[in-house]
Amino acid sequence: MGSTLTLHHTTLMPNIPGLPAIIALLFCPAAELRRDERCTRYVSTLCGLGSHDDGRPYFPEHDILVNIDVDLDVDDIGLINHVRHLMDYMMFCSEGQDTPTADDEFHPKVPKFIREDIMKLLRKRRKHRESCCVANAWRWRSADESELLEISVPGMAERALVFALHRPLELHAPPRTDLLRLYNANQALHNLLARTSSSSSQELTCELCNTGPLPAPAMRIHLYSNMHQEKEDDLRDVQS
Repeated sequence: MGSTLTLHHTTLMPNIPGLPAIIALLFCPAAELRRDERCTRYVSTLCGLGSHDDGRPYFPEHDILVNIDVDLDVDDIGLINHVRHLMDYMMFCSEGQDTPTADDEFHPKVPKFIREDIMKLLRKRRKHRESCCVANAWRWRSADESELLEISVPGMAERALVFALHRPLELHAPPRTDLLRLYNANQALHNLLARTSSSSSQELTCELCNTGPLPAPAMRIHLYSNMHQEKEDDLRDVQS
């Protein structure tokens, strides 16, 4: 079997962190977010046509689970919902109308607002996060109803006829004791490396990234990697 893949009538997507998940959440008919075990971040989103009340998918062959390998928070979901609301607004027909009205002052401004919101999503600097698998990720309506946040803007849900608004799951801050433990472990690793000779055969483990065991030279390289540096940034305020 060859190792070359030829694609026609397509193009490469730009290397924007989180772009696949953002595009999926913007334009899919329905989506449900998935959290990690500690409920501190979104790790994937189930996209498709949605499901019946008992969780049976309408069209399982077209369901897709998109990994979220960057920071994506509740505010981002709110911005995505605003774009979906505006797209629905442009197609909304009141009772008795065959085509959407375009004679109000707001309609001509909507494309500009949509473009601005999408650019905010794409230009936001996002830290990389490791992919994570969770139980029941492919099962619709698997989240507890009490964990779903309500849409608080009046009128948005009523017009959501084509692009249903996503109900984000509540995210919880990591326990401070866990952050402090990781901070101390990371400081201890730095101190240990400072006392370890490059010729030492000792192998070290990075608890912050769950990496290792690695020889001292390889661990020094790891500490300067983007992945480790970003995780250290998360701990900068842990003692403040």
